[in-house]
Amino acid sequence: MKKVLLTGLFASLLAASVPANVSAADFKSDVTAVKQQYSVLKSQYQQSTSFKKSGFTAQDDEWYFTEEEPNDTPELANNLPMFEYMLGEFKTQEDMDFYEVTYREGFDEFILSGSANPEGNVDLMYGLFDLNGNLIEPDRAEFDEISSAFFYDIPAGKYHVLAIDGEGVARMNETDQYALIALYEDLTPPPAPTVRTVDDNDRKVTGVAEPGSEVVVKYGTKVVGTAYASRTGGYTVPIRSAQKAGSTLSVTAMDDWFNVSAATKVVVKDVTKPATPKVNKVDSNDKKVTGSGEVGATITVKVGSKVIGTGKVNSRGNYVVTIKPQKTNTVLYVAAADKAKNVSKSARVVVKKA
Repeated sequence: MKKVLLTGLFASLLAASVPANVSAADFKSDVTAVKQQYSVLKSQYQQSTSFKKSGFTAQDDEWYFTEEEPNDTPELANNLPMFEYMLGEFKTQEDMDFYEVTYREGFDEFILSGSANPEGNVDLMYGLFDLNGNLIEPDRAEFDEISSAFFYDIPAGKYHVLAIDGEGVARMNETDQYALIALYEDLTPPPAPTVRTVDDNDRKVTGVAEPGSEVVVKYGTKVVGTAYASRTGGYTVPIRSAQKAGSTLSVTAMDDWFNVSAATKVVVKDVTKPATPKVNKVDSNDKKVTGSGEVGATITVKVGSKVIGTGKVNSRGNYVVTIKPQKTNTVLYVAAADKAKNVSKSARVVVKKA
């Protein structure tokens, strides 16, 4: 087979073909079966058009393989590469084209699609056979004005494709061509990614996802970062800014078929120490220590290592800690601890003489 660049939809694409030397009578039952199946499916699924992979609706500058004769028996079948267009033509009334395709494991649906050049007269029909010569019935089909697609739930392995002209007319014009393509589809979402701990200083989210999948990190509905998992599944998603402690991030993985995993939720951990609390003047008569600090933090007042009082910072950022009056020149240490038990640096205050 030759692979050529399509620079105009039908510009000089076909290599010279060898006239078929095998009679259609040798495969009469196969040809009849393909015609019957194709006609029934076309009648049943006419104008069902959600699938769009026609060789003659593709953009210019697509790469195409071209059929090489003789390929009129399964033994002479051309290889039909997955996800590659094959351009063919019928040179005689009895010409038929066989292709061999390999369907790999790990996918949910095999798709065979064909289309005839709308500027030509080919009545393209095709079918999928197992290696024992049995025509396989597709689960469903789709048709539009120039193209069709058959969808199969089949095991991995090798298969043959037989393409024929339904009218059985010799086609000698360059416009009398057809295109085939074989694809597979993955309908299974990736597993939910694993996510390592994220704290409020982090500028990245890391973990493991399906290899090659796109990992998306969101806060609510807002995307805060994306990246692709490596061949081994590891990923690092840079995020635009460190996220606030207590925020919930959702992390999903999307594969090449746009299947999206369930979201893994991760709550941003608070590892940031509160600011050192401010302390008002304390004298030897005072029975309280006052000041300001992080809202909700617990204030601890110590003399040396001994705790002499605790209190909470209110919603306005102020606190009052009850203590016994301390001697002049006693050194007090005042620290704030947040809900995550991060402890600030201590403020040092010396008790003044009343």
